Amino acid sequence: MAPARSHPERRPLRGGPAKLSEASIYRAATSLPSLPACFKLIRLRGRCQYSAGRTPGLSFPGAENYGEAVGDLARESLRIGEVELRALEDGIFTTAAGNLLGDDSLRARIRGALQPVLAVTAEHIVLLDAGFGPEIPPGLKESYTLRRERSLPQSLREAGYEPEDVTHIVLSHLDPDHAGWALQERHFPNATVYLQRAALEEAAGMPAGHPRREVAASARHAAEEDWAVLLEGDVQIVPGVRVEVRPGHAAGHQIVWIESGGEAALFTGDLAPSNIFLNPDLISSADTDPEAARRNRAEILSEAERRRLPVFLYHEPTLAVARILRTEKGGFKGVPFEG
Repeated sequence: MAPARSHPERRPLRGGPAKLSEASIYRAATSLPSLPACFKLIRLRGRCQYSAGRTPGLSFPGAENYGEAVGDLARESLRIGEVELRALEDGIFTTAAGNLLGDDSLRARIRGALQPVLAVTAEHIVLLDAGFGPEIPPGLKESYTLRRERSLPQSLREAGYEPEDVTHIVLSHLDPDHAGWALQERHFPNATVYLQRAALEEAAGMPAGHPRREVAASARHAAEEDWAVLLEGDVQIVPGVRVEVRPGHAAGHQIVWIESGGEAALFTGDLAPSNIFLNPDLISSADTDPEAARRNRAEILSEAERRRLPVFLYHEPTLAVARILRTEKGGFKGVPFEG
């Protein structure tokens, strides 16, 4: 861990997993009571699309409504004891459902937000995950589109801070949509990056051309240059911010607990990134250990529900901070957190 570093005076914050059919995705998604009644499966020009409107975590047909979607992004902040938290922005991505759910025949469009979290303590400014970076990596440009109203650095400035103010960056894992601004270049020149060694080792062993493998090379360089720290298990990053290893989406995937003054909040990374994935049985094809993902998601969401914790959902476009409720069918749903 890096020693405590002084920073500018605190400023208040402003403002079957791999083969799912279209029908099975629809059943899984609509089993979540959090999805509004307007959710429906329609067919346009002979292909299946999800028509969701403001439905959390799913896309509308086409990109023509994108501007409205960006306006709907939740810019939520809260205080946990002496720690100030705010969901930042790095845009919205759109991709085919098959890219996340393992069947290339699925042409439904799914959209997801990129919402790193800013945690401001008495002595440190900590960033939890770091968006896509200046642009989508070349290997993903054919399958993902990215639209931005503001980038992560711009969103940070709107919160009252400069990239130079950030002292620590915690990466849940090495997917490029979580590590981009932290590792593509040193966009936060005074920050130390923290990730699990297991996440780096798994990513480095991916096939050539895999997005995580390319990020792993940048992470290894950062570690060699002493501005990234490879962790080995659960650890406190700074007082009030600690990581807990919960693999499944990736080896060494870490969630982040924010704890201060007898209160707590949770950042789940890609363990439970959006409302649709609050169903533990809906597994992404990107999960490297589906059984661990299912088990860890169920355990963490059970704890969040029992303790009535605020949970930051990194990819949820309209619900950045959720309270977790249990459904009648044994799953979970997110509703707006109201304290």
